[in-house]
Amino acid sequence: MKNLVVYTTRHGFTSRCVQLLQPLLEGETQVLCLNEQRTSVSLDWSGIDRVILGGSVYAGKTQQSLSQFAAINSQILKTKTLGLFVCSLSAKTTALNYLNSMFPKEIFEASKVQCAFGGGIQWNELKFYERWILGLMKIKQDVSNLDHGEISRMAEALRE
Repeated sequence: MKNLVVYTTRHGFTSRCVQLLQPLLEGETQVLCLNEQRTSVSLDWSGIDRVILGGSVYAGKTQQSLSQFAAINSQILKTKTLGLFVCSLSAKTTALNYLNSMFPKEIFEASKVQCAFGGGIQWNELKFYERWILGLMKIKQDVSNLDHGEISRMAEALRE
């Protein structure tokens, strides 16, 4: 079995989640961070059995490159076992609702599992305006609600 994990990140929390997920997956895993690549990157899809797509949500918005990647590759993605995840500090039900807006409907419906991995803020990684906005919400330090159980659930569901 070969896995492909495609994700976007803004400040690195999603990268951390992917690093935690990777050893839990069976078989070889290729990781593609769209922040470092173009959405039109050419992939050799042969041999890839499972695809995991995910990204972060900030102020209710997702990074467009992930949605574009899913739309451009939707026909081939529908032939793979799909897992979707979101990273967000929002409550789990709210975070899972973000998945509807992150991906084309056909990709969401074709996915085997959807997970909310939690979210995190590393205060020293934020830009001035981000710290200012969070300061208005009385958040002035690192915050994390990483859900290891959801990361494990993703891996387990894709093994079945």
